[in-house]
Amino acid sequence: MLFQDIPDGVKLRGRDFTKITQAHNADRVISVQGATTFPGSNGTALVIPRPKTARRVLASHPFKIINASNDTPAARVTVVYGTVNNFVPTILVGGTPISLFTDPSPILTVVTGTVYLDATLNNGVITGVVIANAATTPADTATHKYKTIGSVAVTSNAITAIGQSVKTSLTLYLCVGTAIWEVI
Repeated sequence: MLFQDIPDGVKLRGRDFTKITQAHNADRVISVQGATTFPGSNGTALVIPRPKTARRVLASHPFKIINASNDTPAARVTVVYGTVNNFVPTILVGGTPISLFTDPSPILTVVTGTVYLDATLNNGVITGVVIANAATTPADTATHKYKTIGSVAVTSNAITAIGQSVKTSLTLYLCVGTAIWEVI
């Protein structure tokens, strides 16, 4: 069970609390501001409040694709911060690369198809990673390796569905020019 799976005001007991505590003690869970604990007849309970800001809601998992159209005449998404070999991807906005680590997150105008990572290579070394969208993810080349992170369906400039393929940061290995993507 993850923090983002717990609705506002839900009281956890027993096994779930133990799992969260163990994960927290192993530094696998980010602490949540405003979480409270209290003793009860069945042990200690934990209450986790719903995040109040959009920034916290977006932080559910790396590379999550989120509808950012907001009544605009174009289908647009934003992508949650993640890394590839310690590179923070960018989204091209008006030809300028904007880091996913920027607040507010950059916006990508999309068409029906895939949202993918484009890792640029120079002599087998990653020099940058861009998030892009097209009808299909391009085929790998000697200087670009691609990884689909999700899909979007667009009808009349409105996003009707988002599919998620990647939910973690990634590592890219090259083996005789072949891309091997691994979750971190």
